[in-house]
Amino acid sequence: MAKKDVTIYFYELQFASNTGVQNPDGTLQKKCEDLELFKKELVNVLSNHINEFNTLSFGTDDKYSIEIINRGTSINNINNIKLCPIDENINYIFGKIGEERNIINYQRRNKTTLEPKDLEKSIDEIFESFTYFYLFFEKVGEKKVVTIAFLNFQSAPGIRQLKMLTSLMGNPDYIIDIEPIVSLDCIALLMGKQIVNTLNYSVSLPPDDALSSEVFGLKEEEFDALRNLKSLDLTLELKGTRSKDVFKDKNVIRVFYNNLKNFTDKRNGYNLSVSAKAKNEDEKMLEYNFLDNKFISKATLNFENEIAWQLEVEKTMHIKYMDMRMELLKSLKG
Repeated sequence: MAKKDVTIYFYELQFASNTGVQNPDGTLQKKCEDLELFKKELVNVLSNHINEFNTLSFGTDDKYSIEIINRGTSINNINNIKLCPIDENINYIFGKIGEERNIINYQRRNKTTLEPKDLEKSIDEIFESFTYFYLFFEKVGEKKVVTIAFLNFQSAPGIRQLKMLTSLMGNPDYIIDIEPIVSLDCIALLMGKQIVNTLNYSVSLPPDDALSSEVFGLKEEEFDALRNLKSLDLTLELKGTRSKDVFKDKNVIRVFYNNLKNFTDKRNGYNLSVSAKAKNEDEKMLEYNFLDNKFISKATLNFENEIAWQLEVEKTMHIKYMDMRMELLKSLKG
């Protein structure tokens, strides 16, 4: 069977408007808008612009497209027999985002004979690359949030292209911002994983004769014989047997991090990088960055059949979102 490993990224959408007031640095001040207003504006855009193929175009020269594949009122259940109306009761949207591409350097080739053939299209057609996304309207306590699950393909448009939808909204001063959801406490997240297999810690330190003696065994006169030193780059890796847990007591992860952080802070360390590879039993191994941990999920999809492929993408992305939903929303609680 034809299979493909993919990465799903998770984002938060924020909605604002341009006040016209300039900040001291020359940028314009934004006014945060209620996400219910964003939902109302989005519903109006979809209601007024999608055609019989559930698709609309947007952006400069209508270079981008959105195709609505599914929508519903219950995030917990995506298996709608009949599509619900596009109104303010919807709580999720599943669709494609596409971008027009120039394919002058693409062609077909027979695998057996190696015969080349041009790609064919009619005069009113374009070639388009696309990928899939979910848009979820959520609540964290009384706070409304909009989250996005996005399937990342190298040739496909990025999810931030959705910012250009404001050109179809009722106010030209509306602003859409889309940013990755980041874990507030990566160590706590890791401590909840069944398997933490690898820990990596690297840092650049200013050249120092005492440190060189401690780490490299250099005497003072040997260190003084060196020149043009920029930094001392140190890397520490704790690595377990493949797919096995390293830590019997995962509280050690925080101790490990705090001790090394104190060590490098005292020596004015910079370019700090701390990461770990971890997973639960039913997950693929992922790398988590302690300092800027963006939520991602890995999946393997079967794309042998085009129709089954799209359905599998829809279900898999929903499953991965639901698996991480509580952690995602917890990170947006502030």
